[in-house]
Amino acid sequence: MGWRVRFIPREVDRMVVLIDGQNVLSWSQPEGDVTKDVPPEHANKSKIHIRGEGTPNGRNAQMQVFFDNALKKNMEFDNGEDHDLEK
Repeated sequence: MGWRVRFIPREVDRMVVLIDGQNVLSWSQPEGDVTKDVPPEHANKSKIHIRGEGTPNGRNAQMQVFFDNALKKNMEFDNGEDHDLEK
């Protein structure tokens, strides 16, 4: 399964996810609570640098990062948040 991101609706209209500086996933409010797999080139990396950004800035956003269905990080942020994660 590899890395996955769960987008949890809060106050933002849109979220993007960057892994190792590359834009890999996006989400918009109409999608609701949804979990997406990261692209294959990042899916099984042992370590990633992940960043979440929400639009508009200043509103609450939330996403959770999983590896093989194990929660690795819960991210709640107003502008953006980034972390180094290991599987």
